[in-house]
Amino acid sequence: MKDRETGTMGVRAKAKATVRQRIVDAAMRLFGDEGYDAVSTIRIAEAAGVTQRTVFRYFPRKDLIVYAAADEVSAFECALENALDRGDPPHRAVLAALTETAVYCEQHRGAMRAFAALLGGSASLRSSEFDRQLRLEWLCALALAGADAFRARAPDPELRYRMMAGSVIGMTRPVVCHWQAGATYSLVEAIAGTAEAIAALLDHSNACYEKLPVSR
Repeated sequence: MKDRETGTMGVRAKAKATVRQRIVDAAMRLFGDEGYDAVSTIRIAEAAGVTQRTVFRYFPRKDLIVYAAADEVSAFECALENALDRGDPPHRAVLAALTETAVYCEQHRGAMRAFAALLGGSASLRSSEFDRQLRLEWLCALALAGADAFRARAPDPELRYRMMAGSVIGMTRPVVCHWQAGATYSLVEAIAGTAEAIAALLDHSNACYEKLPVSR
């Protein structure tokens, strides 16, 4: 009986994954042809062969469909968690997560570059992306504060860690954006090339920022 139930659950999970992917594929085709803002969820549902209610069941917001194609922020969060769980020191965990996220981006190059193209034509998508980038810095700050802070998802990391995270993301974001825009270099190699500078920045910043007159 248990084997039969497990098999049934497996079939259902596969069916759900298939529907979800069909929605993503249909939406990305429409976004690419007509622009993000011009495409309604009704159009996406029709193109995917499902109801609008089904689209919303899988994706409560339209922008989540875009991020389902490639979500480097979630990949970075997962990589940080893995690095901290295996006992990497905070600075090393951040560097390892940056490298792992670069690999993820390379594996999803088409979706990442399609997303970059959509950003230019959609103010609403740019607003959503701004919030995601803030989350990226927050996750980095939590990791720099240590494994306990990261696991607790503290809402307001110490100021020096937020400043350090802003510096790290500020060094890597232009490299990623240039690559997303179509640059031919390997993103993994580019991030690896900045690792020494990032490591030096973190070591120096840690010593400087802990002397700040305010702690938060």
